[in-house]
Amino acid sequence: MQPYDTLIQWTDNGFPIPGADQSTLIVTGTGSYSVSGAPSICPNFAQQLGVTIQAIFQPMVQPDIVPNGNELCAYPAGNSYQWYLNGQPIAGSDTSCIDASTPGLYTLSVDYGLPCQIASEGFLATGIPVMEVGSEVRVSPVPASQRVRFQWPGTARGIWSVIDVNGRSIAWGQVSEQRSHDLDVSAWPVGTYTLRTADERRVTNERFQVAR
Repeated sequence: MQPYDTLIQWTDNGFPIPGADQSTLIVTGTGSYSVSGAPSICPNFAQQLGVTIQAIFQPMVQPDIVPNGNELCAYPAGNSYQWYLNGQPIAGSDTSCIDASTPGLYTLSVDYGLPCQIASEGFLATGIPVMEVGSEVRVSPVPASQRVRFQWPGTARGIWSVIDVNGRSIAWGQVSEQRSHDLDVSAWPVGTYTLRTADERRVTNERFQVAR
């Protein structure tokens, strides 16, 4: 039998896939795939090959590590958990939240009952108690709409990050010698955010709002 290697056209649910005219198709989404073609010796004899392949893709869920006081918690919750500290498994850590008083880089694997699993991003814990109000940190204006300024008039050298309502770090940097940093928030969703600053003495949180 001659190979059907001419006028190849792949379809998804009966609709032609633009540019899918090669002998191989890389499938990246759920669908019902089929192909038509013709033998090179008779290019006008194009027909469907009569085989339809159903493909179902389940997107991987990557857990987030969300700080909760002196604990770190997994979001969303899953069936089972394995926490790691500096790349090493933490014994007996099959729980959604763990104590994070030991400084280091925490990562997490969660079983969501899916064929493929992906680990969380790393979360760097300082092991320093968190103070809810940082008197040495200033945020202005509050609320902010376009830009916000962070000021550290009396803070030692350290690092800062902005945490959204889901506990994810969406911006970060170092406390520089200028002791201030301007940040564009014009594209941020309206809501409450937390500026977290960590230096050699402590970690401070300062909440602020973005409004329109």
